[in-house]
Amino acid sequence: PGATLGALAAAGAGAPLRREDLDDDDDAGGVDDVTSPDDTPGEEAPRVSSKRRRPAEEDFGLHYLVGAPAILACEGCACYAAVRVADLAHRSLGGASSHVVVLAAVAWLYHVVEAEAFFAMCVAVKRLLIGRFEEGDEARESPLRRWLWDRLAHHALFEAATAPYTNTELLAAKFRVLGATIGRRVNMDFFDCVELDLVEVGDEVVFGSNVVLAPYVAATHRPSKRILLERGANVLDHATLLPGCVVEAGAVTGTMTLGPRDHVFRAGTVSTGRVAGAPVSLKFQGDVEAGTSRLPAKEKARVVKALEKHRDPVVFYAFNATCVVAAALLEPLEIVRSLAPLYAYSTCADGGVVAAVLSAIRAFLAIETLAVIAVIALKHVVIGTYETGDAEYYSSVHVRWVLMMTAASSIDNCLDAMQGTFLAPLFFRAMGATVGRDVCLFYSAALEFDLLTLGDYASTGDGCDLTAHTVENLVLKFAPVTISKGCHVGAGAVVMPGATMEPGSSLFEGSQVLKGETVPSREAWRGLPATKVSDDVRGDRELLFGGVVVPADDQAIPAPPAPPPADPTVEVPRWLFDEDLANLAGALGIGLSEALELRRRARRGDARAP
Repeated sequence: PGATLGALAAAGAGAPLRREDLDDDDDAGGVDDVTSPDDTPGEEAPRVSSKRRRPAEEDFGLHYLVGAPAILACEGCACYAAVRVADLAHRSLGGASSHVVVLAAVAWLYHVVEAEAFFAMCVAVKRLLIGRFEEGDEARESPLRRWLWDRLAHHALFEAATAPYTNTELLAAKFRVLGATIGRRVNMDFFDCVELDLVEVGDEVVFGSNVVLAPYVAATHRPSKRILLERGANVLDHATLLPGCVVEAGAVTGTMTLGPRDHVFRAGTVSTGRVAGAPVSLKFQGDVEAGTSRLPAKEKARVVKALEKHRDPVVFYAFNATCVVAAALLEPLEIVRSLAPLYAYSTCADGGVVAAVLSAIRAFLAIETLAVIAVIALKHVVIGTYETGDAEYYSSVHVRWVLMMTAASSIDNCLDAMQGTFLAPLFFRAMGATVGRDVCLFYSAALEFDLLTLGDYASTGDGCDLTAHTVENLVLKFAPVTISKGCHVGAGAVVMPGATMEPGSSLFEGSQVLKGETVPSREAWRGLPATKVSDDVRGDRELLFGGVVVPADDQAIPAPPAPPPADPTVEVPRWLFDEDLANLAGALGIGLSEALELRRRARRGDARAP
């Protein structure tokens, strides 16, 4: 059960980790074999027989008789409260039903009240029906309560009441009400977690986006365990921590890190990805305040300055108030904009249905276009141009960066609709990005457009992170991201700030190129972190697409020697292009052209061909 998670932790060489992986009770698959290198050899935790029925089978009736009505009751109560408040507000304003400003204000109020009322119902259900999740529990013994809370915690209204308040104490307070233990001055971001009672966050911890904390993993048939984040820990974008993980003081779990069961991230270390079941330790950076830091003097001074501001109550709570007000005002604008086609339809209803519908369509296109133009203008006024460099938290750059992120989120649905069309490159260029010809853009996030370069014929897959910043120890670090001509970035992959993909290179799905690394021309990389798996991407593309990579007059990508002309009398077997060829290449870690040659040799009877 559950929706697809934003985290892109590795359950293999660069494969995305999904909720199905976390909650699948079959013995085969996914995270079942992920263990910590610190586990004692020869000791195996007791496992439940795989012959037991799945929770969905055991309580199938209860889900419909109890769970579904509880969810509908929460939705209904939230809707009723919003309608009552909106009606009261409308009456208090004199019932000016035709006034556009009044209608917009009522719609905005309805959205806010509905989300907050739903959150209040979730708190009531959590405390009265679900109760606390205790360490050592197996969710299979009470699958209904976990299923019900999973549905509520991933509901759109729940996210509407929590996700907009990133970087604020309000979000931390809401997680505390739901059972999480969260310290002071935590730089909060919305994270995905069902068993919030089993999450303990120390003071001054920094969260990135799309983090998953999973104190219980059904696929392992092992008891739940508490996840502990100690003082000053950093859990950054797309990180996933499994049961029993401990992130010690000052440790950094970098982008796309997977913390296996019972793994300990040692104090002051920086880790990322996952290789052979464990994250990769990149370096020891130490602790600035403890005197063990190995950072350059300039970076140390910046960290100290950020900490001073972070601990100043005036600065901290003024920043929080700014973020809360911005989120409350800007996030509901989408529902306010939805009134434009309704208003246009009602004013043209006397002219017939066709005229009214056309008027509504024109109004919708006009209001969405104006919203996009407003965000573009706001970027150039508030930010100007993003530049390479560092900025400590609570500086002018940081505050403007957060405000711009909040403003851009108000047109998320519109931007999602643009993905894969000619409009996406136009928007990126208007925001300051360098985008070449015939670029295909899909992505999950993009913010620092001035630092993003996409060459001609480049393509990025669904869910790619195109941001150009990292956060380390309360310091924002901006660096350019370069995806050159003819490059392909697979779905869910990340090219970190400061990384470069040279012409014609490819990055597999769910993989990550580390900061400062370069993927050489015509190479294919895969993994967390990514490494080379093939030397001749162009050859693979010629094999699949008949030699069409870029137009013939484009010499940016070095061309291999021309193959001999094909014999038109020889029929090409269909098996040369079936799915097994791609599977063979992936299993051996070679390119498609090499896999094809191996298959040809095997069919000729070559005993040396694998």
